[in-house]
Amino acid sequence: MQYLIGKGMSIFVDDSSVIDQNSINQALFILTGFTPINTGGFTVWENGRERYWVPSDAPDEDIAAITEELNAQAIVPSLDADFAQRLLRLVPMAINPIVQVNGRLIGGWQVESNPTPSDGDIMTNGHQSHSYQHTVLPMAIAMVFLQAQGIGQQAWIYTGEHDTATPELHYVVPLDSNLKVLENTPTFIRAPDLDQFAAVGVPLHAWEDALTTALLTKAARTPA
Repeated sequence: MQYLIGKGMSIFVDDSSVIDQNSINQALFILTGFTPINTGGFTVWENGRERYWVPSDAPDEDIAAITEELNAQAIVPSLDADFAQRLLRLVPMAINPIVQVNGRLIGGWQVESNPTPSDGDIMTNGHQSHSYQHTVLPMAIAMVFLQAQGIGQQAWIYTGEHDTATPELHYVVPLDSNLKVLENTPTFIRAPDLDQFAAVGVPLHAWEDALTTALLTKAARTPA
């Protein structure tokens, strides 16, 4: 599934919710306010006085020279501790070490963010937790941040119990436990055409089209 992250920019999330490393870094920059600038064949990410570039394809011996030429700091945002601190300021998260799983020593981190529930939210007593485990703490923080922005989530429309109810758009992490609840709740209708807008907001025309489809689907499910 393609997710828009900015004007004319999108990243791909596969059916297993996997995102490639370059897309993760690109999304982190865009969703924290950076603008890409092509400089000498390299992409420099700029936000005010901050200038970064990602040395993913550059030989180690060339990084210092390229950094000086671009007047930009070389970082990989998904692996950088300082950038992770930026993400923590934007999205509060709980961080816990993982020592072992099923008795096996692994070493790693469990990172979670619990957003404020919306009316009609039936996920885990009103909260839908965003969480990720990884052996590298900045990566776990980065992935929870992207989840909190909507990346990898599915769109569902809550139509309400009554005809006078105000419909709501919910973006849901597609865990089996979440989907089982939604699929068995007639007031929630899947809206796949809205997935792509999770991080940038849904245009009015797209919302109106999806809502019309959802209400028709609900009506078709309702016994005469």
